[in-house]
Amino acid sequence: MVKRLRDLAARGRVSLLYSASDNECNQAVALREYLLNRKE
Repeated sequence: MVKRLRDLAARGRVSLLYSASDNECNQAVALREYLLNRKE
């Protein structure tokens, strides 16, 4: 799944959605950070 997200992001913008009320601390923010900082 992570590889698929990275492939999609390489082609263009990807929207990460979340339902938490906190804009700074949620699953989408955590996933974004993980994808940006992951070394492959």
